[in-house]
Amino acid sequence: MYRTFHLPIFVLLLVVACHDPASAPFGLAGRALEYDYGDSAYRIDFVDESTLRWKTLRGAGAGSEAEENYRMHRIDRHRLFLAWVEEDGRGVALVLNFENQRIHTLIKKKRKVVPVDGTFREIEIR
Repeated sequence: MYRTFHLPIFVLLLVVACHDPASAPFGLAGRALEYDYGDSAYRIDFVDESTLRWKTLRGAGAGSEAEENYRMHRIDRHRLFLAWVEEDGRGVALVLNFENQRIHTLIKKKRKVVPVDGTFREIEIR
């Protein structure tokens, strides 16, 4: 009456049933992005999964650059949330949408939060 159920098949079915596509690996390490906010632009090199280097390409502070520790959270298949605090205390929090190459950023300057939206593109590592 009862059929023998093979453990390897059960494990495979369990993995497939519980697999959340949003949990698949999606890292930035070794990649470079260029953010374009219209009047300002930045290049971000992701050194590893916790370190980035940014450089202001256009706008206020053009030419300035620094290395920061960042945190990343995957929202879903196409969106990542990143945040870091710069040496001067400025806080940056942003969402990268890889489906439409849009970036939504909140920058904390002293006690003011400034929203900035733009686009981004992946660029070759130099």
